[in-house]
Amino acid sequence: MAEMTLEDLASRLDLIQQAIWSTEDRVIKNLAITAKQSADVDEIKSSLEIVHQKIDKLDAEIRGMRNNGEA
Repeated sequence: MAEMTLEDLASRLDLIQQAIWSTEDRVIKNLAITAKQSADVDEIKSSLEIVHQKIDKLDAEIRGMRNNGEA
């Protein structure tokens, strides 16, 4: 096997560094996507909670009307 020159080592190190930067970029992008998805899920949960509260309020009003003989 032929010996590696300093230029060969430098070239390989450059390739490794580029691979590391590429991996870091992908990780950062995936973290941003995950954070956005988490924020979207939190917003949906909040909206669902409001909808459930409104449904519970309407249900209570309907029950009250039925108990008073209005419905």
